[in-house]
Amino acid sequence: MRIYQSFCAVVVAALALFVSQTASAEYETVTAEVLEQESLTLTATEMSLEDRIKQLESRLSMIESNPVGSSCNSCPIPSRRIDTNTLRCPKHYAGFELAVLKAHTGSLAFTGFGGSGAITPEYDYEGSPRIYLGREGCSGLGYRISYFQFDHTADDPTLFGVTTGLEIHALDIELTSRTEFCGCDTMLTAGFRYGDLESNVNAPGLGGEILRFSSDGVGPTIGGSLRRDLGQTPWDLIVGGRASLLLTDAALSIPTLVTIDATDSTMQVWEGRIGIERTRQLRRAQLVTQFSFEAQNWQSGSIAGLISPSFALAGPTFRVGLNF
Repeated sequence: MRIYQSFCAVVVAALALFVSQTASAEYETVTAEVLEQESLTLTATEMSLEDRIKQLESRLSMIESNPVGSSCNSCPIPSRRIDTNTLRCPKHYAGFELAVLKAHTGSLAFTGFGGSGAITPEYDYEGSPRIYLGREGCSGLGYRISYFQFDHTADDPTLFGVTTGLEIHALDIELTSRTEFCGCDTMLTAGFRYGDLESNVNAPGLGGEILRFSSDGVGPTIGGSLRRDLGQTPWDLIVGGRASLLLTDAALSIPTLVTIDATDSTMQVWEGRIGIERTRQLRRAQLVTQFSFEAQNWQSGSIAGLISPSFALAGPTFRVGLNF
């Protein structure tokens, strides 16, 4: 009997120990599941808060870039300063510029007719038109066409009656890409330019035209511009530039005497601009006004190893345009 009671006591103790261990294991399992669920809940809550913060920041950026009364669209936003964001997609734009430029052509030395001297043209600041139009999609990609003309004449104060004329035409067809870079609204351009340049010297006392240089051709052109807001003012700072390399046919001639042709020549064109711009919201479009200073340099290749004509233009430029 005592052996039986002892055996029962051992069995009961073993069962109690087994139940205790099982309950402990179940408690640990349940506790781990509860902790895991709480961790997942906390992670989901944190992710939700991060998503909400990002969503609020995105909405705030859209509010800042869309004036009151402007039409919104679901297009992607490449930059908060891009006008596409406040207009329908795609955006079209066109405008007119009046460049008040002064030409610098240097002096042309000569010897003959019983003496020697130099013709130094004195150009004044003259108005030169430029027109442009383009289209830009929601992604910031687009195209632009622009045309520029300079056609003016200068007198030489040292030689009575001698005049010098300079005529430049430039047609650009480009692809454009607009994006945001370091807080600036950035536009890169690449395409082709047709350029036509002609300069002549006229002396009425010697029968009219005594010297002519001409060059025209086509070549690649690349450029870029940056636009950044000037603090709390409604104006933006504009900085831009362009480089072109034209494959040209050039000629230097003295009428009725000699003509030197330079086929398969080249001409380098460098342009730069800095200024301020303001955009005003209209009912269905935007009015763009810009005041800037621009400079151009047209450098022809050498003609028969004799001369390398160079022409520079510089002066203020006024722009009025529409985005629609």
